Amino acid sequence: MTQFSHMTLAVLLSAGVLAGCSVKPELIGEDEMSSFVSSNAEQLVADQEAVTGSIGLYEAMARALKYNLDHKVEMMNATLAARAADVKSAAMLPQVVANSGYNGRDPSAGGYSRSLTTGIRSPDASTSTEKETLNADITASWNVLDFGLSYVRAKQATNEALIAEERKRRIVNRIIEDVRTAYWRAASAEHLLGGLKMLEGRVDNALANSRSLARDGSLSPLTALTYQRELVEIRKQIHELELDLKTARIQLAALMNLPPGSDFRLQLPKQAQSNLKLAPSGTELVELAMINRPELREALLKERIGVQEANAALLQMLPGVQAFGGVNWDSNDLLFHSNWLAWGPKHHGM
Repeated sequence: MTQFSHMTLAVLLSAGVLAGCSVKPELIGEDEMSSFVSSNAEQLVADQEAVTGSIGLYEAMARALKYNLDHKVEMMNATLAARAADVKSAAMLPQVVANSGYNGRDPSAGGYSRSLTTGIRSPDASTSTEKETLNADITASWNVLDFGLSYVRAKQATNEALIAEERKRRIVNRIIEDVRTAYWRAASAEHLLGGLKMLEGRVDNALANSRSLARDGSLSPLTALTYQRELVEIRKQIHELELDLKTARIQLAALMNLPPGSDFRLQLPKQAQSNLKLAPSGTELVELAMINRPELREALLKERIGVQEANAALLQMLPGVQAFGGVNWDSNDLLFHSNWLAWGPKHHGM
């Protein structure tokens, strides 16, 4: 075979091997996806207290804060950020390294000594190392520059943890607001839906009467059509209001993380008039709201992180000094001191 034929055969074999080693994507089957969805859907409502009686406003808020999925995610993010801050703080500690080893040689290297004054070599060879030795050491090192950077990173991580807490607080505020709105809309629905049905029946009767009067000639066609158009608009508004009130119950159930189709009753409070008087002025209330605004507190924390990042960039430009100290041991019996301490500094240039 010619050289060209050999090259062609090698290319074909390489292509065949590569084709055989290629991995084809495996599509997700319906059974696998259905099992995955079912298992995760069960976990969403696992260990959730069942609804036994009517639900009041404060119980709805408590259920939303305990079982709402958005709140759970933010709680986990806050916990993760706090653990990350602990890890960053641990980076400031000295690094401790333990080593152990085994050395063996046969025959021993040995050695002679030569006098520096006479130049005469010793007649007998000698050695200060056994054929087999064990050694171990524990060394702690501490880099001043790394400590400074770790301190700055730890401060940034603690601010990130505070940001996670502010985001969790923002979610809590939003959930409380959404629950309060959905609860009162659902409570209004229980009061108004019956009246809306009666009003819708009266509108239908009025439409029928107007058509009858128009056919009898008691009303002019233009007047009847104008009246009917207004009635149709009123009926449309009734349907929109009914839909809005009915969806409020579904939204409230979703905020409390109740399974779809769950049947629950609302505990409607008794109507009572109260004279609510706010001691602070409007300006003081606005200032108080701004001080406790999670978004503004998060922006302030991000500003802190930016300043700390600038400090870290300056620290990285400095040379580093590393101090170390350790305990050493060697099983060599020919050593005068088989246990010793070692320490010293190391300089790392820029």
